[in-house]
Amino acid sequence: SHDALLWLCESISCGEFRQRREAHPHIASADAAKLLTRVGMGICQGRLCGDNAARMIADLRGIDRADVGLFQAQIPVKPVRLDLLSGSFSPADDSG
Repeated sequence: SHDALLWLCESISCGEFRQRREAHPHIASADAAKLLTRVGMGICQGRLCGDNAARMIADLRGIDRADVGLFQAQIPVKPVRLDLLSGSFSPADDSG
């Protein structure tokens, strides 16, 4: 659906993503779409929107989904608690 949300983190609808993509027909990869629309840059880091965005790009370009690729992962790939990074975590401390 045109009004269905593609990207919950920033409330980007499928229709809005399609319009941005159609305005830039050279976009053929997930990472290029990420730079154009910021899809995949929210708190989910593309885990919720990435596959749907890639499928939409593939459909619009008439190419295979695999040729679109995935979003390039940025570090940290998943949210990490700061105490784990600082080395101050102990299993007995795991209250949160």
